[in-house]
Amino acid sequence: MTLAIAEQRIILVRAFYEKLLNGAFNNELEILVNAKYLELDLKADMYAFILFSFGTVFL
Repeated sequence: MTLAIAEQRIILVRAFYEKLLNGAFNNELEILVNAKYLELDLKADMYAFILFSFGTVFL
């Protein structure tokens, strides 16, 4: 059961960042609510996300 929950969280976090990358959120509040639900620290994660985004653009 614990493994299933952990796997589901990974899927939800990936979906969150995919939506963020594609600009699928309607506003900043929606981003913050989703991040809080997933217990993500956007300030820390944003640096990795930005680097990843630039990496995919230049490949």
